Amino acid sequence: MEWEIPIYEQGMLRGQLRAERQGLRTVFRADCPAWDEGIRKVWLRGGRGNLLLGTLVPEGDRLRLGRTISNAMLREKGLEYCQRAEIEGAMGQPAPQKQSRPAQ
Repeated sequence: MEWEIPIYEQGMLRGQLRAERQGLRTVFRADCPAWDEGIRKVWLRGGRGNLLLGTLVPEGDRLRLGRTISNAMLREKGLEYCQRAEIEGAMGQPAPQKQSRPAQ
């Protein structure tokens, strides 16, 4: 079984997370265009809990992440059929946005 999960940052769609059930585990692969600098963590969000999936890694002009998680852990957190992922900065805060300089 395979499905796609949208990845959001502060309400803005940033990319897709593909999930594929493989026996007792689920393999997750995130792919997003790189939009600026900064360390970003991807979280699975669900009814009974949240689970840190990992850190997006820059690869050229893309940000990517791959992780395998046991189906038992996903069930325990209420994330077995997760439908939403969110990006946060490295310290659990929303990722910083680039500030443009005020016009002079």
